[in-house]
Amino acid sequence: MSEAEKLSATSKNDSNYNKNLNASISIYNRICLNTDVNNEIRLKALISYIKHIPIEGLDMLTRWRDMTRYLQGNAKDKHYELLKMIIKSHEISSHERITTAVMLYNVGRIDICFDLFEYLSTDFTVLVNHRVDACRFLFATETENYMAIAQEALLEIIDTSQYPVEYRYKIIASFIFGKKGISTLMNFEKIQVPYNEEFVCGLQTVFFYNEENNVRYRILSGQHLLQMDCVEEDDKESIANILLDIANNETFEENIRADAADTVMRICSGKLRKRARTIIQHLGNSGFVTRGVNVYNDSQNVHNAGISESTTEYLINFIEEFVNKYEDEIPTFDIIHSQVVNLIKSQDTTPEQKHKCYKSLN
Repeated sequence: MSEAEKLSATSKNDSNYNKNLNASISIYNRICLNTDVNNEIRLKALISYIKHIPIEGLDMLTRWRDMTRYLQGNAKDKHYELLKMIIKSHEISSHERITTAVMLYNVGRIDICFDLFEYLSTDFTVLVNHRVDACRFLFATETENYMAIAQEALLEIIDTSQYPVEYRYKIIASFIFGKKGISTLMNFEKIQVPYNEEFVCGLQTVFFYNEENNVRYRILSGQHLLQMDCVEEDDKESIANILLDIANNETFEENIRADAADTVMRICSGKLRKRARTIIQHLGNSGFVTRGVNVYNDSQNVHNAGISESTTEYLINFIEEFVNKYEDEIPTFDIIHSQVVNLIKSQDTTPEQKHKCYKSLN
């Protein structure tokens, strides 16, 4: 192996460059493909191969992944152990490590792949996107232990300001999905697994109560929590009170305050709704047009891309029904808003789609 490294280090200007390069490739290939060589030496050879001749070295790693279908018996078991060593190696790129783990999942080696996803999800040398993807595979097991590990790893990511707030909220949103299943970075096909409200609730709760998070995203998070069946009424009241505190906070822009109050007025009832309505009326009296932004000229809502996709159909249906019902009068905003919310609630659609529609109204 040292001879291969020496040969591969030859300057490209050297007349013997191609000859030495081919010789070093030949040495690396012989070591990497020799199943009689122990796994530790083969792994060291691969790491050196990738470092000194990257294209051919990565091609060898791909060959190793493809070899699993052709090996039998002890040779196959030994090769799987080698792939496990690759996944745990900090000297192999994060992308290649997660790719190898997903390959094991795709060929049905669930007896070993989920422990490796667990390893990747908690390894800080792995890129955060790949850690999150490992968590998605753990989540898809639907087993209490692996789901708890996934949630713990995700909470560590979601509750740190090291990553942009929009990115962290999108991680949560990726676990809100419909009947087709959850998407992953590494597989084209979605994993068929049901939506788990309690799992998402844990993520949203930590995100919402982190006061360092951008207030707009906290409002979205609070809105989702208020709509969950698994959240206790006392907890919902606490969430609503925090949203009302935001609505009363004059240091925030008025449209942010209005969105917070509107969320409570739309979802809650009784005294909470009355307080929210009072705040909105106060903002209206101060000269602020509460709904001057949002669905129609949504200049500040980060979810505007989803409005036309998720809400237009509901709005069209609502308008057709609404025109006949209120033909002889001009309805107030409260009536319109209530009708749209009820229409969304009545649709036989996925939690993900409903979540997008509610976000579009804020």
